[in-house]
Amino acid sequence: MSAEMEQSPDLEQFLVPAPGIQCEHPEVFKLARSLARGAKNDVEVARRLFEFARDSVRYSVYVPFWELEHYLALNTLARGKGYCVQKSALLCAAPGHYLLSLLRGMVCGRPVAKSHALL
Repeated sequence: MSAEMEQSPDLEQFLVPAPGIQCEHPEVFKLARSLARGAKNDVEVARRLFEFARDSVRYSVYVPFWELEHYLALNTLARGKGYCVQKSALLCAAPGHYLLSLLRGMVCGRPVAKSHALL
């Protein structure tokens, strides 16, 4: 870690999900864990998450897009269709809980709880 990063006490602000990324929602975490279960490695987990977002949500440009709620992962799943940005938000949310805990551990020196791991 660089000396500049060590001096900055405000790194925590960058380690929280942006509005609209539901990575800490229990249903999203449950979905990600179920997709990751039995995977051999992180690459397989990433492939499964990508294929789920690609194949489970039908691509359509005829969906609402003017409010933040139209991009929420759970809303996109419930709707069953979305365009590329909405599908990407789902893909970001799914492994997000695990990635956030990993980053918090690396940057802020917090231990990463094993319960946060997807595998």
